[in-house]
Amino acid sequence: MNPKRFFIFVSFLLCGCAVQRPLHSFPELSELRPQPDLPNPLVALDGHVITTSAQWFNERRPELKALFGHYMYGPIPPKPASMQIAKRGDYQDFLDNQATLKLRTLQIGPGNGPRIDLILVIPNLRDGPAPVFLAMNFCGNHALTTDLRVPLAQTWLGNNCINCTNNSATEAARGTQVADWPLAEIVRRGYALAVFYNGDVDSDRAQASTGLYAWLNENDPAQNNPTNRGTIAAWAWGFQRCVDYLVTDPDIDARHIASMGHSSRCVLRGPCFSPQPRTTSGRIPRASSKCSRPLIQFIICSGCRV
Repeated sequence: MNPKRFFIFVSFLLCGCAVQRPLHSFPELSELRPQPDLPNPLVALDGHVITTSAQWFNERRPELKALFGHYMYGPIPPKPASMQIAKRGDYQDFLDNQATLKLRTLQIGPGNGPRIDLILVIPNLRDGPAPVFLAMNFCGNHALTTDLRVPLAQTWLGNNCINCTNNSATEAARGTQVADWPLAEIVRRGYALAVFYNGDVDSDRAQASTGLYAWLNENDPAQNNPTNRGTIAAWAWGFQRCVDYLVTDPDIDARHIASMGHSSRCVLRGPCFSPQPRTTSGRIPRASSKCSRPLIQFIICSGCRV
């Protein structure tokens, strides 16, 4: 089996609803024995075979979650003690009156925690709460639209972000990724879209640890080592916080939340390790020069009981 497919398969199996506390410790990398064949996900670490659903949820699933956290991505930080929702604006005339634009800031606490700017685009013509795609962008929410009501990103931006100066957003950066985010088409098909900027959680810089881990370590350089953090785990934590809000929004169908993105690792990590019972995950294959709006491929994890 292809290793990437094996990862997705195991991640799929992890997408159950129960969340267990890891019970196992793991050896150092130097102590691991070579294993030329892919392991059987239904064989526990001590060698016994998993044969029932109860064994999966009570024994093997917690083992695999702890293993992925220990060796690959780091543990996902816990849910914060508090999260305040700041309403920045609701505009029903977005996309030529076809959608409502909602601007929210998730203020993490206690103390000076991360501030996640979340934008929601919700179709106005619908029979009830809308199913929603939840995604993360890499150049700020302002890059998705030219609408001046969407605030510029306030955190660090990478050099690959168009029309950003000194790693900061400028007015000229608005709408520079419009072609990659077909907002009108999403709305036309009856879906909502919720998007946040990855840098509001972790900027993915090798020499700087900002956002979530800086807050968790109280900005102590001795504790906040940039080389000893899990960026993908932090982004997954960001997905989870956005879901915490989405399930409370009356315009969103809390039973149909889909996370999507270019990286299957990041997209699967959040929902599959989330306590939310009805989160779905999917991925968008990387766009080629011939396809700027790639199709969405879904891996359904909604309430799965495998």
